[in-house]
Amino acid sequence: MKENNKIAEDDILSCSSLEHLKIFFKELNERYFLDYNLNIRKFFKVIDEDNFKKLSLERQKNIFISMLDLNQMYVCKSEIDDSLFEISEEDKKLNFSFYNEKINLHKI
Repeated sequence: MKENNKIAEDDILSCSSLEHLKIFFKELNERYFLDYNLNIRKFFKVIDEDNFKKLSLERQKNIFISMLDLNQMYVCKSEIDDSLFEISEEDKKLNFSFYNEKINLHKI
């Protein structure tokens, strides 16, 4: 299965500072699926507040991870052909094989 938001989670966990998390937040906002309840403008302000800065890096990372849409950790089978995810033909075949489905060769 192709990772989607799982990649973002791994990247968040690898951040070494709040500044690194802030830089990555812009990419999160543009490339990944965030929780629909998230107010992005408000969060941009929150991460600059002293209360947020005082949190441990581990807690800050957990807050960033909680913004991810957990239903999008991996690419859904129904979206495997979406060019946005850049899934190779080989990976598509492997996924269909994993799910024991026949591949529509005309579609691929």
